[in-house]
Amino acid sequence: MSESECYSRLLDGRTVLDLSSLLPGPFVATILASMGASVVKVEHPSMPDSTAFSQFCGAPLKEEEVPSPGYSFLNRQKKIIRLEYSRGGGEDRRQFEKMVREAHACILHFRSATAEKLGVDDKSLHLLNPKLVIVKITGYPEPGTATAASLGVSATTAAHDLNIQARLGLLSLTTQMIPLPVADLFAAYEGAVAVASAMDAVSRQGKSGISISVSMYGALRRAMGCFVEEFKERGETPAKRNSLFTGQFPCYRIYEAKCGQRVAVGALEPKFWSRLCKVMGLDELDGRGLETGSEGEEVVQKVSSRFREREWSEWGPLFKKADCCVEAALSFEEAFGKGGTG
Repeated sequence: MSESECYSRLLDGRTVLDLSSLLPGPFVATILASMGASVVKVEHPSMPDSTAFSQFCGAPLKEEEVPSPGYSFLNRQKKIIRLEYSRGGGEDRRQFEKMVREAHACILHFRSATAEKLGVDDKSLHLLNPKLVIVKITGYPEPGTATAASLGVSATTAAHDLNIQARLGLLSLTTQMIPLPVADLFAAYEGAVAVASAMDAVSRQGKSGISISVSMYGALRRAMGCFVEEFKERGETPAKRNSLFTGQFPCYRIYEAKCGQRVAVGALEPKFWSRLCKVMGLDELDGRGLETGSEGEEVVQKVSSRFREREWSEWGPLFKKADCCVEAALSFEEAFGKGGTG
């Protein structure tokens, strides 16, 4: 049984309407679909999902290349229909209202004024179906919350992933843009948990009128919680060479084998570091994987020099046999191209 098959039937019999676009909202629905929910993506004719016409990476799409691979991935397990579902939409609106009455959850990404204009605000949807779970993906927290007040912005403020990273200090840790939309992704996973949990509450406890707002800011802030608390307590930030995840320790960082192949060493536990030292013939470094400062730099230099003595084709089988959390840092082509395992 594959990893996805372990939970692919958990939401059997549940119907989810996806009215969102771009990345976080549709990805919420994609996660739910992978858990067995029947997901219907409802696109408004005058508001097409722009991810169909553009790529996350690479040059703009030509007309014959539409829809994009990203759009296809996000919607591969969904039924897609196009309806003029806004107020006054005639037969399309009536069809949409019937779908709302029969659905268990609805995913939105509109700001409040737009939702009211379209007739997909909380009040309108719950009048049609009091048991409907509504999850809204926003940039910032809802107006009236303490967080929104302290930020001086709210869910009515326009924002994308990059803006959220900027407000949370992530961009201060690097001179380049972070290559993955981390706020979008954390909000999506948190949104999926919220939908599944709320549908369960409706089913088991008979609750109604559930409406949840998941902000990208809030989701990413919660994911950063450990780092934020360390900063508040000690003034330390996860800057280069100053944290576990930025190469502070010899046992958890990136090295290079001969000819420049990057190698990810995650030998954090003493038993794994001990095995690494044995494989590399550096038994004198056993017990020194967590050293810092000049002592740690001495360890790094010795391990780096030894790595550069051999090609990864020589090191790889040895580390695989030792099972000590050492892997080659693959390119996208190696990971996902022809012959890749991703």
